Amino acid sequence: MIRENDYYNTIDLVLNKIEKLPIYLHPLSILWSGNIKSPGISDIDLLIGFEDNFLFANEFIIEFKKIINEI
Repeated sequence: MIRENDYYNTIDLVLNKIEKLPIYLHPLSILWSGNIKSPGISDIDLLIGFEDNFLFANEFIIEFKKIINEI
């Protein structure tokens, strides 16, 4: 059974793993959209923002997919 706290723990885990990426891959901002109304059905929506001239989008996506696959 997925609990509401599992969502918060997962968000913290993802944010901590992003923070451990090389500094040049760090996003400018990360926003959490929505709320958790129905544990087990709700999803986690993170909006990840970068500078307009960010040159490492493909590398970030590869690393982010690794983070998600580890969860």
